[in-house]
Amino acid sequence: MTDATVPGGPATEAGWRIAVDFGTSATVAAVVVGGGPPQLLHLEQDSNRMPSVVFLERGGQLAVGRRAANLAMTAPERFHPAPKRDVGLESITLGGTRVRVEDMVAEIFARVLVEAFRQRGDRPPEAVVLTHPVRWGSERTGQLRRAFAAAAMSLPVRVLAAGLPDPVAAAAGSVPEPRLVAEPVAAAWHYATDHRIPGGTSLAVYDLGGGTFDTAVVEHSAAGGFAVRSNGGLADLGGEDFDAALFEFLGADRLAGFHPDRWQRILDPGNDHGGWSDRHGLLEYARMAKEELSTRWQVECRLLDDPLVEIVLRREELNQVIEPDLRRSFDALAVTLEQADLDGGMPAGIYLVGGSSRIPLVSALMRERFGIDPTPLDDPKAVVALGALAATRDRRAGPSPGTPAKDKASGAKDKASAAKEQPSARPSAVRPAKLTAELTHQISCSKATWVVFSPDLSRFAAACHRTTDINAPTALEIFDRSGAQLTVIREPAIRGIRAAAFSPDGTRIATAAHMGARVWDVASGRQLLDVKHPRSPRGVAFSPDGRMLGTSTAKHARAFDAVTGRQLMQVRLAAPETCTPVEFGPGGRLAVGGLRATYIWDTSTGEKVFARRFRGIGTAIKAIAFSPDGRLIVATVAKQTVIWPATGGEGWQVTQKSVEPSVLAFSADSGLLAIGASMTAQIWDIATRKQLLAFNMPTRALLRGMAFGRDGELFATATLNKVIWWRLTAAP
Repeated sequence: MTDATVPGGPATEAGWRIAVDFGTSATVAAVVVGGGPPQLLHLEQDSNRMPSVVFLERGGQLAVGRRAANLAMTAPERFHPAPKRDVGLESITLGGTRVRVEDMVAEIFARVLVEAFRQRGDRPPEAVVLTHPVRWGSERTGQLRRAFAAAAMSLPVRVLAAGLPDPVAAAAGSVPEPRLVAEPVAAAWHYATDHRIPGGTSLAVYDLGGGTFDTAVVEHSAAGGFAVRSNGGLADLGGEDFDAALFEFLGADRLAGFHPDRWQRILDPGNDHGGWSDRHGLLEYARMAKEELSTRWQVECRLLDDPLVEIVLRREELNQVIEPDLRRSFDALAVTLEQADLDGGMPAGIYLVGGSSRIPLVSALMRERFGIDPTPLDDPKAVVALGALAATRDRRAGPSPGTPAKDKASGAKDKASAAKEQPSARPSAVRPAKLTAELTHQISCSKATWVVFSPDLSRFAAACHRTTDINAPTALEIFDRSGAQLTVIREPAIRGIRAAAFSPDGTRIATAAHMGARVWDVASGRQLLDVKHPRSPRGVAFSPDGRMLGTSTAKHARAFDAVTGRQLMQVRLAAPETCTPVEFGPGGRLAVGGLRATYIWDTSTGEKVFARRFRGIGTAIKAIAFSPDGRLIVATVAKQTVIWPATGGEGWQVTQKSVEPSVLAFSADSGLLAIGASMTAQIWDIATRKQLLAFNMPTRALLRGMAFGRDGELFATATLNKVIWWRLTAAP
């Protein structure tokens, strides 16, 4: 493929398509006209790569690309070098101002689209393709779609502001919705344009980009498409990490010997503009030296333009600096290959993607580790954008991008498992053998007795005690994920708020409080419903469709219409219970956990489905949960977490050594279960009954709440004073 700009000029009769690879360090776009070859767009004046960076200007406007990088030196606190890392968050702070992540990404997409129309003329594209990491779930891909939609909506105005004529602005108002393609699938499609790949053949993708490292094994189907068999990677590894390591080597090993004071100012520039300028210059030299050493054995230069600091940097020195991290990347690739469970154990080839994969040591270590010569490209950064166009060339081509490939024996296994009523879930994706939790961001939450999260984790409600009784919180403070307070719900101090639950769409919240259950509007704090009880409820829950409200008191469990408050069911518990968590499952089933027993009722008939009793255990059930698919129910009692089929039957249990589990959470696909015990969160794979991860809360604080995001990748925990969001990824 040639690195050429698409010619400008008037539009031709042939339609055109565009693919955008929004990378951590750089963004690349490719277009194809009619049946011609795909070509790269020039996104900067002299380059087909645009830095994926953002700068918040004083007027509130967002600058992107090289302009943003140039402005970074004027106010480093208003510069963001990698907004892609924050996709999934609602906002971040730049220079003391909250900036929505969607707005930053939209600005980058808008810049790409303006350049596309500048070079393509007055016809809208026939198709738009966006690429994304294969590990991104629905939450982050949804945010990517929304950012593109915002960019497309503003495009006609931007095109006119760029000096393009009215017909081009009119065409810019008809940009179609994008199709999303997983990055390793796009890379495999690019490989397939020049190589014949038989059906059933698997390829491994080693994607070492600027900010992240991703691995995948993709299988070529007989129908001509690609599907992902397994994936993994490292969130803390990329070309930027090599730049930083080489920066530290040059500073400590070379510069500090000549200018120790200047090196210290570079390490901690504070408000010293000269220090920031030197830091930027040395980091830029480290990046350039790394790239030059991909094709040369040594480079010569004068550090910081100082005639006293003329150095020679050799490739072997670079190799010494980066080899430990590269070996970690091969460990991660080995895990991905093992999870793919390939016939013969190895793929037909390993495909190098990402700018940093050009480093010669990558190929050398790969031959040493796997005995395979990897397949490099002249321009590995461009292959994802170019391949994404090939992936959309034929709509009949195989499974949807990113769909996990099925095991050859999966049909037989499914039939066998369906014949048994076992307490297991069918995960929607290949599960890794181990997980790791990467802290993405956290906010302070003062004196939270407990915390509940909305289903998409965009909001949370903290029950905060405003009296001397920590167990009787009188205020429910609702925040968005940036920490901005949306509203406060207050109850009289006489009883406080015992429990709360968000509706499935996150727009309402129910509270169990003094002598009744209330439903509130989350945005305004306005009370929508007040259901009176003869006794104060101790548990409250919405049904999965949001139409019913379930409550529990010491003697009764009830179900109500969540809009009108009409009572639909009331059942009496066998004996007064001291702790009664309540949970709805699919199909109108209501579960209540009491003293040494769990009960399930059918709300449509009021009939008890079954009761499970725990003999010889003298403590109450602390938490109860249905799996989202309704097949399982989980309860914590004493030092055990017990999982069993929701229709009854034998189950299995997780036993804690010394503490009682008190918090539960299921992933949306029912494949993962989180158990909170004291200060530790444990993640279990329900299908294999294996623990994938266990990690302690920062500052050794007690867990007060936790939840999965809808994609099963974002995970939130709450302690007495912190609410923390984590990213769950495959462990190397």
